[in-house]
Amino acid sequence: MFVYSLTISIVEPEAMNWMIWMRTEHLPSIMETGCFDEVSIKELVEPKPEQGMSTYNFQFKARTREHIQDYMQTHAQRIHSKHDEKYKGRYMAFDTILKEIL
Repeated sequence: MFVYSLTISIVEPEAMNWMIWMRTEHLPSIMETGCFDEVSIKELVEPKPEQGMSTYNFQFKARTREHIQDYMQTHAQRIHSKHDEKYKGRYMAFDTILKEIL
């Protein structure tokens, strides 16, 4: 299994509405691509997020690295641009690709 890991810090006044939007619109859009089998959401506890920010990690599991590459090449720009359009300037994000060992 491979994991596309997306970490996003969002300004706290936006965090609750943003999470609702993520769960009802953004994450379903990603899952509808068929590139991933499951998603989990985690909240950063330590180290503490920057003052005034809430930080979350989304882990999308894929059977192969090619599924993640397909997502990145075919779908990511369209889906991420909707996020940027809605929350531009109020979040920071980075992503990584992980390989499950155990």
